[in-house]
Amino acid sequence: MTERTADHPTNVILAAGPYLLGPRPDGLIIAWEADAAHEWTLDVWPEDRTASDPWERFPVHTRTEDIEGSTCTLLTAYVDGLSSGTRHEYRVGCDGSVVATGSFTTLRAEADRARLFLLSDSHMFTVSGRIEERIAAYGPDFVVHGGDIPAGTGHQKEQYTQGWFAKISETLAGVPFVYTPGNHDDGPYFDFYFGDQTQERSHDPFGRSYSLDHAGVHLAMVDSNSWGLSEMNAVNSGIPIDREIRSRIDATLDWLREDLRSESARRARWRMVVLHHPYTDEFTNRLVVPVVEEAGVDLVIGAHLHEYIKTVSVDQRRGGRPVYLTLPSAQQPQCDYTTGDPGSRLMSDFPEVVATGNGNYATLEADADRLLVEVFGFREDSHRPELVDRVVLGASPAGAVLRQVSIETDPEEGDPASVLIRGRAVNTTRQGIVAAVAVSDNGVETVHVLDGADPFRTRVIYLDPGEQAPFAMRHRLVGAGDHTIRVADTETRVAVPEQTHVDLVLSRARLDRGRSAVDLLAEVTNRSPHSVTTQLRAVQDGQTVLSTPVHLDGGEVEAVSLSVPHPGPGTHRFALFVDTSEPIADSSGNGETPSHAPAAVELAIDDSLVVTPLVRDQSDHGNDAIIRGHPRLVGREDGTRYVRLDHAGDYLEIPPSPSLVLPEGYVAGARTRIDRLAEPDEMAHNPLMVRGKGVGWGATYFLRMVVDRTGTMKWGTCHGATEYGWAGGAAKVGAWADYVLAFDRRFGGRSFIDGDLVSDVPGIDGKVLNGYTDEPLFIGYSRIGHVIADIAMPKYVTHLWGCVGDVRLAGPGAFGRSSRLGGMPEEDLRLWLDFSDIALSGAHTTEWRRPRGLRASYLRDFDRWRPTSLHVEAEIPPDCRVQVSVETSDDADRVLDSVTLDPCDGVDELPLEGLPPAQYARITTRMTGGLDGGKLQVPRIRRLALDCEGPGVRSTLSWSTDADWRSGQFTGAIGIEAPDRLRVFDEYTDVIHG
Repeated sequence: MTERTADHPTNVILAAGPYLLGPRPDGLIIAWEADAAHEWTLDVWPEDRTASDPWERFPVHTRTEDIEGSTCTLLTAYVDGLSSGTRHEYRVGCDGSVVATGSFTTLRAEADRARLFLLSDSHMFTVSGRIEERIAAYGPDFVVHGGDIPAGTGHQKEQYTQGWFAKISETLAGVPFVYTPGNHDDGPYFDFYFGDQTQERSHDPFGRSYSLDHAGVHLAMVDSNSWGLSEMNAVNSGIPIDREIRSRIDATLDWLREDLRSESARRARWRMVVLHHPYTDEFTNRLVVPVVEEAGVDLVIGAHLHEYIKTVSVDQRRGGRPVYLTLPSAQQPQCDYTTGDPGSRLMSDFPEVVATGNGNYATLEADADRLLVEVFGFREDSHRPELVDRVVLGASPAGAVLRQVSIETDPEEGDPASVLIRGRAVNTTRQGIVAAVAVSDNGVETVHVLDGADPFRTRVIYLDPGEQAPFAMRHRLVGAGDHTIRVADTETRVAVPEQTHVDLVLSRARLDRGRSAVDLLAEVTNRSPHSVTTQLRAVQDGQTVLSTPVHLDGGEVEAVSLSVPHPGPGTHRFALFVDTSEPIADSSGNGETPSHAPAAVELAIDDSLVVTPLVRDQSDHGNDAIIRGHPRLVGREDGTRYVRLDHAGDYLEIPPSPSLVLPEGYVAGARTRIDRLAEPDEMAHNPLMVRGKGVGWGATYFLRMVVDRTGTMKWGTCHGATEYGWAGGAAKVGAWADYVLAFDRRFGGRSFIDGDLVSDVPGIDGKVLNGYTDEPLFIGYSRIGHVIADIAMPKYVTHLWGCVGDVRLAGPGAFGRSSRLGGMPEEDLRLWLDFSDIALSGAHTTEWRRPRGLRASYLRDFDRWRPTSLHVEAEIPPDCRVQVSVETSDDADRVLDSVTLDPCDGVDELPLEGLPPAQYARITTRMTGGLDGGKLQVPRIRRLALDCEGPGVRSTLSWSTDADWRSGQFTGAIGIEAPDRLRVFDEYTDVIHG
């Protein structure tokens, strides 16, 4: 309990605190932020003394820092020499007057039980009052915060003072906290406020990772930002990882290894690690998981994702330990839980994820026999917490009892060396366990922790106390001959013949970067001990399109990429076969026929020629915006118009241009009516204006202006491997407002809503902005998540539900000259969209083609062809128009003759009459879009084909692919269908928070 007295000096303001850090049995740290120009005191009085005993005074240390142009002063008192497990009162004095009081209880030196309260990602912290109530009711020894205090950036001081200290001031003054930094804490203020917590503890060279021991628990608090933020940003942005980042990663991991080998860690009953970036983070998984598993850690607490995830180790030697828990967010009420379908994975790349959900906080109790974590969440309309999940660890790992076991050859696999093992796993213990299946093959034991006969749906079985579940798994026998297989009390014999066995897995089909061919990616495995050479055959829609030899040594696995011709528009089925028309050439000489189960995937291709309505740019730079999707154009009484974005496919795209390259800074703004925020099951960071590979996190954007699902506006830019993003201001949902982001490398960033400054950050002079100059500028659309290397973009899509009436982008010369759109100087504008000027018509002219396409033997040689019919596959809405002109020429320059036709909606064949023979032909397509009640309607051409007759031969010229259209010329509002903009790449796992 803390109290600030009413009679303190009027010129004294505590900007933050008092708050408690560094809990110990003999004391802790009391800190507060205030004006240094006063005499400060800190007095402590233990409850076990008599009322007449004097208060004990402790020295107050003053630390004043100049942080990004502001002077900040932190006062700290290192309180020590106290009795353990004892309640103490304290008072903060200023110039002889008491300005704040509080109380705390020291840790018990010989405690036999630990009670911790866990929370993370507090951000906007809308449940702060409810969290305070639960901390008071639970009475923890201390609270663990897993990172991400600010809703914006660690460069915004008010995100700490107003968003954290002011929201739970009573709790912070009476209960000690231990903190680890998150990616949003990556700025100077985290170290300013919490850097003292590492004092006199084992810590890394940077003072951001440290450990403590309490009641048999060894707790390592790890700063994961060097890999989860810096390395991730560099990789996602295509920037080399510099030496400083690499050395910081190495030093942090070296410290963690040594800390977990320390005497205090070895002596502890429980070893626990807390870090912000969790198990499912690519970089944590690669760097940290091997360290904690080798050290025998019991529990790893992560955060960052704003959802609850329970994961277990898949190393069969570890018995499911560590258990990896991802804490949910304490930002807003949320409460749900699922273990999913036992026949499929909760996350495609993580069979070891056994439960997901959401909540707001967790509690932890640990004694000599068990460690218990309970996760709780709040409903929107209730202060009463609900139990989300309960995780129990015993003092030593335990296993499941296997019952009703059967072992049989696997008819579906078609491989005599594969057996299918089924049974039931029962947990008879008082702790959660992973069901492991030990298979003895001729006395050699292999332990499997995965359940499921389908390798793509296989997952770990996790059983709570008293639970049971069926299991089914495949086990492959190695080597020809007789095998005695034993699982639990069941034994069988299997004879494996000498064989050649080739497995084939086709992972995906995708258009190459030029959209001119289809790449098939596969994995081929030689299961025999002998080398083999075989044919790999690619089949499209039932027809073989490519065959190539593959050579594999015994036991070799090879990744294979085949490129097959572009198949044209439509949905196509691609399959790969290990060709069995001839026996495989086998170094053993037995010529066995291989296993050849096909693998198939479908790929939908749409490279349509389409009307792309243009919003005309009123600046001098011609940066017209393409309207994508089917938004509505709404007219106002004054004759102006705005565009209403109703669906995921409704957005504006401004193509890259030299005039949009702004390395020194910019002023960007959009007059927008945000109609609604993201629902819990939708992606947030809904974009008003974005340029880059994606938003959310990562140094993958040049400009970000988005609204979070809480209504908080988020802004930012990036430089190098640094995401320089911040939060500030509340979106005016349902009302029109000017949203303006101004950034200058020297002066910093400023954010405005209707002319009011809502947030600002200092400059980054000397840094180079990540321009992403080859990326379009999007209004209402962005991708979100980690950039996936295979596709060079994030997996997910996010969009805006709202209306846009004005968009402007100016150079850095406009910085400081206006906080509203209308005030931006016209001479500085690089983009100014006027929605009253919309272009709906355009034309496309193909290149000249010779029907036979062969070079003549002599320059004077030529063939003359007569076009006979035109095939058009089109989609023409009622209010739209399409005209197609066929032109002929003898020199690919002067037009000899032409005919113009009006095709119908659908597939149309149009006879061509009266065109004389000629050497070359081309097609000009003119299209006009329409408006149906304000909703944009656009025609599209999927395919054009021109039949031609020559002297005794026939030929067809066809245009249908991206490459076909781009070989011609575009004029006006016509272009190509945007590729894959709304696709979610489900074949990849990318766990993100929306």
